[in-house]
Parts: sequence; structure tokens; C-alpha cells
Amino acid sequence: MFNIVNKVVIKMSVENITFTPSYERILQQKSSDLWFGTFTTAKVKRYASYFFSGLMTIGGTALIGMAISGSIAWPLAFFAVPLFAGAAALFHSGSHVIDYDDPAELALIRKEALQLELSQVVEKHGWNRLFIYAILSPSQLKDAFIREAVSMSLNDLISFYERAESEYERAKTTTTIAVYEVPHPSQWKGKFAVETHGLKWHEIIDRFSFQRLRHYEILTEEELKFFDESLTVYHQAQSEFEAAKAEIDAAFREETANQRRVYESAVDFAEKDYNLHPDHARLEEIEREYEEGLALHYSRIDSRLSRERAYYEGFERAILHRSEEPPSPENVRALEQAKDKFQREKREATREKSEIFFTLLQRRDERRGDCEARLREAKMRRDERIHKAEEAFDHDTAPQRVIRDNKLQPHQQRRDQEIDRLDRAYIGLQVKRLSQ
Repeated sequence: MFNIVNKVVIKMSVENITFTPSYERILQQKSSDLWFGTFTTAKVKRYASYFFSGLMTIGGTALIGMAISGSIAWPLAFFAVPLFAGAAALFHSGSHVIDYDDPAELALIRKEALQLELSQVVEKHGWNRLFIYAILSPSQLKDAFIREAVSMSLNDLISFYERAESEYERAKTTTTIAVYEVPHPSQWKGKFAVETHGLKWHEIIDRFSFQRLRHYEILTEEELKFFDESLTVYHQAQSEFEAAKAEIDAAFREETANQRRVYESAVDFAEKDYNLHPDHARLEEIEREYEEGLALHYSRIDSRLSRERAYYEGFERAILHRSEEPPSPENVRALEQAKDKFQREKREATREKSEIFFTLLQRRDERRGDCEARLREAKMRRDERIHKAEEAFDHDTAPQRVIRDNKLQPHQQRRDQEIDRLDRAYIGLQVKRLSQ
């Protein structure tokens, strides 16, 4: 339950909320947000998503058009697919941007929230926005929490309450909000008796946090006393068992040290044999040759294109800046022809780069495929060697394991007997509780 101290309480109707925290938040927005005037941050994100979605759609369409016209190689047109996919994702993202600062949209959100479960409202909007924008009024939140708590397990209910309490306290530090009171988990303490009916004591301590049960006043005084005493006994029994087990395990490791060295040596040999396989280095060599070949071909094409560009730009300067008079029609036609030739060279360079890229890529993948197949076989041999080493270790240390387990058994029995005694004691407590 929230303890509100020295809190400024806003006068507001419980069911018809007139307080609009978004107005104060808009005044505190960054100057970059206010640059858009009446546009809120959410609207800017929404329209930006639509804008870039349109650009990506145009880009994908242009790639397909250029491939049809022959300006680029057809394989490059496949890059339109991720562009279209990205455009669809951006459009979908933009259409799902919620503008909480728009009064009309906020009114629809509040109306929709009344038709949803509280967990659905939280999943869609988050606790923070639920409190700051008063998506549910205090009484609506309380009623929704009570309705949902009925079907929740005790652990889930406590976690739900803790999250609500934490987010409420955080929301109060950001702006002035309404006073909310989330129902305390102690109202559903009866769930503990229902959920633990038929369970043994050790099953209960595995399922529930005793600290949480104490903190939220779920247990009766008699149950609190029983769990305090029983947990002390259990922790002592478990501690004694763990100490005995550690001592016995240390003796086992010492007795099997020679077998373990043989096992670890076999594993190390298998790992080194695999790591030194020549195809690891070959894969790196193939990748290096691919990148160097690509760079060499691209450099040759770029050099050729640079020469064509220099010729065209020099010819252009000679025609346009040779005199102050306008160029003659013959010179204009010659310049257009030089420009067309340069554009053809650019398209040819793009097409040639595309072909070289896919050719070298295919050749690289084929060479890598052979190496990777041999490495898979080497990895299988390594794993088989390690498996055989494990089997040999288990076989060679079988007598020592039997001795270890026999030594550990009485300690384990004493601990289990203590747990059985606590189980029986708790069953007696349950019977007493039911008879009251």
C-alpha cells in the first residue's frame, strides 16, 4: 500500500478526469521538439516513418526500373526486396505510434482501456504512461486490479503489485500526477492456503519466497513462527550436508587425479588437432584473395572511369569557356555526344562491377564450401575423441565413484530425514488450520 507523504493532491473527478499532465510535459519539451510548432514528438515520428517508407519504396521501384532498362545488372535489382521490406516495416511502425499528447487520441485510449484487462493496458501503454496520462482513473485502476488479481497466482499477484508500486513512485518524480492506491497483496492472503493445499513443506519453500510472504503479511502468526523455526533447521541440515559433500568430493578428485590427467590430455590433443587443421588458414586465405581481387578489379574500373570523366570535363571546359560568345551548334552537339559517352561508361562501369562482384562471390563460396565440409568432418572426429575420453574416464573411475556415493549416502539420508520431519510437521499445521 502506498504511503503518500506531503503530496500535492490534484482536485479531479474520479471517473471524469480533467487533469491533463501532457500539457505540463509539452512546456518542458526540448526546443528541438517545439521547433515543429503544434506537432508533438509522436506526430513527428509518425510522419518521419511515413516519409522514409516512401523514399525506400521509390528507391526499390527505381532499382527495378533501372534493371528493366538495362542500366544496371539484374542481380542488383534484388536489393529492392529489402528496401520494400524496410518500407513496409517503417509504415507499420509509423501507423502504431501513439500520440498521448493529442487530447482526442488520449480520450480514445482511455475509452479503449476500459474494455481491456489491466495487464493488457499495461502491456500496450506501460505503467508509467498509465499514471502520467491518467489512462485509468484511480478507482478504475483499483477495480481493474481487483478483477485481474482473482485469476492470478499469489507470486504473480505480488510481482504485479511490486511493478505497479515501483512505476508509480517513478512517475511521481517526473511530473505531478493523480493519487493512486493499488490494492495490497494481503487482501488475497487466502490464496496461500489454496495454492499450498496438498504440497509438502519443501515444495512450498521452493515455490515461494518466505521474505515476500512475511513482507506482505500473507502468513498467520503461527505460520510465521513455524517457517522461521523450520528454515533454521533446514539451513543447518543443508549446510552440514554441503560440507560433508565438499570433503568427499575433494577426496574423490584426489584419488582420481591420474585418470583426470589422462582424460584432460586426450581432450587437449583432440582440440589442438582440430584447431591446427590447415583448412582454418585456408578459409582466411580465400577471404583475403576474394577481397584483394574485388579491390583490384574495382580499382581498374574506377581508373578507367576517372580518365573518361577527366576527358569529358576537359572537353566541356574547352567548349564552354573558350570564349565569351555562346558555343556553336556543332560544339553543343559534340559536347552532348561526349556527355552521352561518359554516361554510357558510367553505366558500363556499374554493370561490370556488379558482374565481377557476383562472379567472385560465387567462386569464393564454392572454395569455402569444400573447406567447410572438411572442417565439419574434422569437428566430428574431435567430438568423437572427446566422447571416447569421457567414456574411458567414467570406466576407469567407476570404483571410486561407488565409494564416494556410499560415503555420501548417510549424510544425504540425514538431511532427507530432517526434510521429511518438517513435511510431516507442516501437514499437521495444515490439518489444524483446516479444522479451525
